[in-house]
Amino acid sequence: MQRCPNESKAAYMALFSRIPAPDVLITNGLRGAESACREIWPSTRIRRCLVHVQRNTRTDLTFQTSFRRSHYSTF
Repeated sequence: MQRCPNESKAAYMALFSRIPAPDVLITNGLRGAESACREIWPSTRIRRCLVHVQRNTRTDLTFQTSFRRSHYSTF
């Protein structure tokens, strides 16, 4: 597995230009990889990593619950 030194579009473009196009690219949801993929490999399907989806959902729901408790407790 190859990695980028940073997650910018330019870094992913440099990496992807050296790799044959895959059928599917699984990303963590950051835009650099998705944007570079669309440009370098237009026919590659892009999917989101389920671990990142679950982690972000849990974080967002926890924040919303805490916000509601603190916000509505003032009324």
